[in-house]
Amino acid sequence: MPKHRGIFYVTQGEQGPGVWFFHGAGGYHGVWLSYLRGLRHQARGLALDLPGHGRSDAFPITTLADYAEVVLSFWKDLAVTETKRVPPEILVGHSLGGAIALLFGLRLQQEGRPPRAIVLVGSAFRFRVQSTTAPENQESLCRALFYRPSWRRRCIESRELPLFTDPVTLSRDLQLVQNFDFRPLAPQLRTQIVWIHGVHDQILPFSYVQDSARWAPSHKIYTIPQSGHMPHLEARDRVLSILKEVIDGYI
Repeated sequence: MPKHRGIFYVTQGEQGPGVWFFHGAGGYHGVWLSYLRGLRHQARGLALDLPGHGRSDAFPITTLADYAEVVLSFWKDLAVTETKRVPPEILVGHSLGGAIALLFGLRLQQEGRPPRAIVLVGSAFRFRVQSTTAPENQESLCRALFYRPSWRRRCIESRELPLFTDPVTLSRDLQLVQNFDFRPLAPQLRTQIVWIHGVHDQILPFSYVQDSARWAPSHKIYTIPQSGHMPHLEARDRVLSILKEVIDGYI
Protein backbone atom coordinates (compact mmCIF):
# COMPACT_ATOMS: atom_id res chain seq x y z
CA MET A 1 0.00 0.00 0.00
CA PRO A 2 1.89 3.07 -1.23
CA LYS A 3 2.40 6.51 0.22
CA HIS A 4 3.63 9.34 -1.96
CA ARG A 5 4.51 12.88 -0.95
CA GLY A 6 2.85 12.27 2.38
CA ILE A 7 -0.45 11.01 0.91
CA PHE A 8 -1.46 7.41 1.56
CA TYR A 9 -3.52 5.69 -1.12
CA VAL A 10 -4.62 2.26 -2.32
CA THR A 11 -5.50 1.13 -5.84
CA GLN A 12 -7.31 -1.83 -7.36
CA GLY A 13 -8.42 -2.77 -10.86
CA GLU A 14 -6.61 -3.13 -14.17
CA GLN A 15 -9.04 -1.81 -16.79
CA GLY A 16 -11.76 0.75 -17.38
CA PRO A 17 -11.91 4.41 -16.38
CA GLY A 18 -10.03 5.72 -13.38
CA VAL A 19 -12.28 6.31 -10.36
CA TRP A 20 -10.98 8.33 -7.40
CA PHE A 21 -12.73 8.04 -4.02
CA PHE A 22 -12.78 10.76 -1.33
CA HIS A 23 -13.90 10.00 2.22
CA GLY A 24 -15.93 12.34 4.41
CA ALA A 25 -15.15 14.53 7.42
CA GLY A 26 -12.67 12.99 9.84
CA GLY A 27 -12.66 9.76 7.84
CA TYR A 28 -10.13 7.68 5.95
CA HIS A 29 -9.84 5.53 2.83
CA GLY A 30 -11.14 2.35 4.50
CA VAL A 31 -14.76 3.34 3.94
CA TRP A 32 -14.24 2.76 0.19
CA LEU A 33 -12.28 -0.51 0.19
CA SER A 34 -15.29 -2.70 -0.56
CA TYR A 35 -16.05 -0.45 -3.55
CA LEU A 36 -12.54 -0.86 -4.94
CA ARG A 37 -13.06 -4.62 -4.76
CA GLY A 38 -16.59 -4.45 -6.19
CA LEU A 39 -15.53 -2.36 -9.19
CA ARG A 40 -12.16 -3.96 -9.89
CA HIS A 41 -13.33 -5.71 -13.08
CA GLN A 42 -14.67 -2.58 -14.77
CA ALA A 43 -12.72 0.32 -13.31
CA ARG A 44 -9.33 1.29 -11.96
CA GLY A 45 -9.99 2.61 -8.48
CA LEU A 46 -7.94 4.80 -6.17
CA ALA A 47 -8.91 5.70 -2.60
CA LEU A 48 -6.75 8.06 -0.60
CA ASP A 49 -6.47 9.45 2.90
CA LEU A 50 -6.91 13.21 2.83
CA PRO A 51 -4.12 15.25 4.47
CA GLY A 52 -4.09 14.73 8.23
CA HIS A 53 -6.38 11.69 7.98
CA GLY A 54 -5.65 7.99 8.31
CA ARG A 55 -2.05 7.31 7.27
CA SER A 56 -1.49 10.56 5.38
CA ASP A 57 0.79 13.24 6.76
CA ALA A 58 -0.58 16.50 8.14
CA PHE A 59 -0.50 19.54 5.87
CA PRO A 60 -1.32 23.18 6.66
CA ILE A 61 -5.06 23.12 5.90
CA THR A 62 -7.25 26.14 6.58
CA THR A 63 -9.88 25.79 3.82
CA LEU A 64 -11.45 23.04 1.72
CA ALA A 65 -9.62 24.51 -1.26
CA ASP A 66 -6.36 23.66 0.53
CA TYR A 67 -7.38 19.99 0.52
CA ALA A 68 -8.07 20.18 -3.22
CA GLU A 69 -4.70 21.81 -3.89
CA VAL A 70 -2.82 19.10 -1.98
CA VAL A 71 -4.68 16.42 -3.96
CA LEU A 72 -3.92 18.27 -7.20
CA SER A 73 -0.20 18.35 -6.35
CA PHE A 74 -0.37 14.67 -5.46
CA TRP A 75 -1.95 13.90 -8.86
CA LYS A 76 0.57 16.00 -10.77
CA ASP A 77 3.52 14.43 -9.01
CA LEU A 78 2.29 10.91 -9.73
CA ALA A 79 1.19 11.67 -13.29
CA VAL A 80 4.07 9.72 -14.80
CA THR A 81 3.64 6.69 -12.53
CA GLU A 82 0.60 5.45 -10.64
CA THR A 83 -2.01 7.96 -11.76
CA LYS A 84 -1.23 7.27 -15.39
CA ARG A 85 -2.70 3.87 -14.62
CA VAL A 86 -5.47 5.37 -12.46
CA PRO A 87 -6.34 8.77 -13.94
CA PRO A 88 -8.93 10.89 -12.10
CA GLU A 89 -11.70 10.49 -14.68
CA ILE A 90 -14.64 9.86 -12.34
CA LEU A 91 -14.58 11.40 -8.87
CA VAL A 92 -16.67 9.98 -6.02
CA GLY A 93 -16.92 11.87 -2.76
CA HIS A 94 -18.94 11.41 0.40
CA SER A 95 -20.10 14.53 2.29
CA LEU A 96 -17.01 16.72 2.79
CA GLY A 97 -15.26 14.45 0.29
CA GLY A 98 -17.87 15.50 -2.25
CA ALA A 99 -17.02 19.14 -1.69
CA ILE A 100 -13.33 18.36 -2.21
CA ALA A 101 -14.17 16.33 -5.34
CA LEU A 102 -15.97 19.37 -6.77
CA LEU A 103 -13.04 21.69 -6.07
CA PHE A 104 -10.51 19.14 -7.33
CA GLY A 105 -12.62 18.54 -10.43
CA LEU A 106 -12.67 22.24 -11.22
CA ARG A 107 -8.88 22.43 -10.80
CA LEU A 108 -8.48 19.41 -13.11
CA GLN A 109 -10.61 21.21 -15.68
CA GLN A 110 -8.37 24.25 -15.38
CA GLU A 111 -5.42 21.94 -16.03
CA GLY A 112 -7.08 20.69 -19.21
CA ARG A 113 -8.16 17.34 -17.70
CA PRO A 114 -11.84 17.74 -16.77
CA PRO A 115 -13.36 14.70 -15.07
CA ARG A 116 -16.08 12.81 -16.91
CA ALA A 117 -18.40 12.76 -13.90
CA ILE A 118 -18.46 13.74 -10.24
CA VAL A 119 -20.55 11.54 -7.96
CA LEU A 120 -21.72 13.22 -4.75
CA VAL A 121 -22.77 10.77 -2.03
CA GLY A 122 -24.60 12.52 0.80
CA SER A 123 -23.16 15.79 -0.45
CA ALA A 124 -24.22 19.02 -2.13
CA PHE A 125 -23.04 22.37 -3.46
CA ARG A 126 -23.49 23.96 -0.04
CA PHE A 127 -23.41 22.82 3.57
CA ARG A 128 -24.95 23.84 6.86
CA VAL A 129 -23.93 21.05 9.23
CA GLN A 130 -26.37 20.36 12.05
CA SER A 131 -25.24 20.56 15.70
CA THR A 132 -26.16 16.87 16.19
CA THR A 133 -22.88 16.00 14.48
CA ALA A 134 -20.83 17.14 17.49
CA PRO A 135 -18.01 14.54 17.63
CA GLU A 136 -17.86 14.49 21.44
CA ASN A 137 -21.35 12.94 21.60
CA GLN A 138 -20.91 9.63 19.80
CA GLU A 139 -24.45 8.37 20.30
CA SER A 140 -26.05 11.54 18.92
CA LEU A 141 -23.60 11.55 16.06
CA CYS A 142 -24.36 7.94 15.15
CA ARG A 143 -28.11 8.56 15.28
CA ALA A 144 -27.68 11.55 12.96
CA LEU A 145 -25.49 9.66 10.51
CA PHE A 146 -27.48 6.45 10.16
CA TYR A 147 -31.15 5.68 9.58
CA ARG A 148 -31.19 1.91 10.01
CA PRO A 149 -31.22 0.79 13.66
CA SER A 150 -28.68 -1.97 13.00
CA TRP A 151 -26.15 0.52 11.66
CA ARG A 152 -26.84 2.95 14.48
CA ARG A 153 -26.06 0.21 17.00
CA ARG A 154 -22.88 -0.78 15.20
CA CYS A 155 -21.75 2.83 15.16
CA ILE A 156 -22.55 3.39 18.85
CA GLU A 157 -21.14 0.10 20.13
CA SER A 158 -18.09 -0.31 17.92
CA ARG A 159 -15.07 1.91 17.43
CA GLU A 160 -13.78 -0.27 14.63
CA LEU A 161 -16.06 0.98 11.87
CA PRO A 162 -14.10 2.64 9.03
CA LEU A 163 -15.59 6.05 9.74
CA PHE A 164 -13.33 8.46 11.56
CA THR A 165 -9.65 9.08 12.14
CA ASP A 166 -10.16 10.94 15.42
CA PRO A 167 -12.59 13.45 17.01
CA VAL A 168 -10.19 16.38 16.67
CA THR A 169 -9.83 15.92 12.92
CA LEU A 170 -13.58 15.44 12.57
CA SER A 171 -14.28 18.64 14.50
CA ARG A 172 -11.88 20.63 12.33
CA ASP A 173 -13.41 19.26 9.14
CA LEU A 174 -16.92 20.14 10.30
CA GLN A 175 -15.80 23.70 10.89
CA LEU A 176 -14.20 23.91 7.44
CA VAL A 177 -17.25 22.59 5.63
CA GLN A 178 -19.75 24.67 7.59
CA ASN A 179 -19.96 27.53 5.09
CA PHE A 180 -18.96 25.72 1.91
CA ASP A 181 -20.84 27.06 -1.11
CA PHE A 182 -19.91 25.85 -4.59
CA ARG A 183 -22.89 27.44 -6.32
CA PRO A 184 -21.02 30.53 -7.62
CA LEU A 185 -18.40 28.21 -9.17
CA ALA A 186 -20.82 25.60 -10.51
CA PRO A 187 -21.42 27.28 -13.92
CA GLN A 188 -17.70 26.91 -14.65
CA LEU A 189 -17.72 23.13 -14.20
CA ARG A 190 -18.28 21.24 -17.47
CA THR A 191 -19.00 17.76 -16.19
CA GLN A 192 -22.01 15.71 -15.19
CA ILE A 193 -22.95 15.67 -11.53
CA VAL A 194 -24.51 12.52 -10.11
CA TRP A 195 -26.17 12.68 -6.70
CA ILE A 196 -26.68 9.63 -4.50
CA HIS A 197 -28.60 10.73 -1.42
CA GLY A 198 -30.27 9.02 1.50
CA VAL A 199 -33.96 9.87 1.85
CA HIS A 200 -33.59 10.21 5.62
CA ASP A 201 -30.35 12.23 5.68
CA GLN A 202 -30.41 14.40 8.84
CA ILE A 203 -26.98 15.93 8.27
CA LEU A 204 -27.67 17.28 4.79
CA PRO A 205 -31.40 17.14 4.00
CA PHE A 206 -32.50 16.37 0.44
CA SER A 207 -33.59 19.99 -0.01
CA TYR A 208 -29.88 20.86 -0.31
CA VAL A 209 -29.58 18.53 -3.29
CA GLN A 210 -32.69 20.01 -4.90
CA ASP A 211 -31.25 23.50 -4.50
CA SER A 212 -27.85 22.42 -5.81
CA ALA A 213 -29.34 20.72 -8.87
CA ARG A 214 -30.63 24.07 -10.10
CA TRP A 215 -27.00 25.11 -10.52
CA ALA A 216 -25.88 21.96 -12.36
CA PRO A 217 -26.81 21.98 -16.07
CA SER A 218 -26.10 18.24 -16.45
CA HIS A 219 -27.07 16.02 -13.54
CA LYS A 220 -28.81 12.89 -12.32
CA ILE A 221 -30.25 12.24 -8.88
CA TYR A 222 -30.64 8.86 -7.18
CA THR A 223 -32.44 8.73 -3.85
CA ILE A 224 -31.77 5.83 -1.51
CA PRO A 225 -34.68 4.73 0.73
CA GLN A 226 -34.06 3.38 4.21
CA SER A 227 -30.82 5.36 4.37
CA GLY A 228 -29.46 8.44 6.09
CA HIS A 229 -26.21 10.32 5.59
CA MET A 230 -24.22 7.13 4.94
CA PRO A 231 -25.95 5.43 1.98
CA HIS A 232 -22.66 3.93 0.81
CA LEU A 233 -22.66 1.88 4.02
CA GLU A 234 -26.37 1.37 4.71
CA ALA A 235 -27.20 0.51 1.09
CA ARG A 236 -23.86 -0.63 -0.32
CA ASP A 237 -25.28 -2.92 -3.02
CA ARG A 238 -27.55 -0.22 -4.40
CA VAL A 239 -24.84 2.44 -4.37
CA LEU A 240 -22.40 0.03 -6.00
CA SER A 241 -24.91 -0.71 -8.76
CA ILE A 242 -25.35 3.03 -9.40
CA LEU A 243 -21.60 3.51 -9.65
CA LYS A 244 -21.45 0.65 -12.14
CA GLU A 245 -24.13 2.41 -14.20
CA VAL A 246 -22.11 5.63 -14.13
CA ILE A 247 -18.93 3.80 -15.15
CA ASP A 248 -20.72 1.87 -17.93
CA GLY A 249 -21.87 5.19 -19.34
CA TYR A 250 -18.28 6.25 -19.91
CA ILE A 251 -16.66 3.03 -21.17
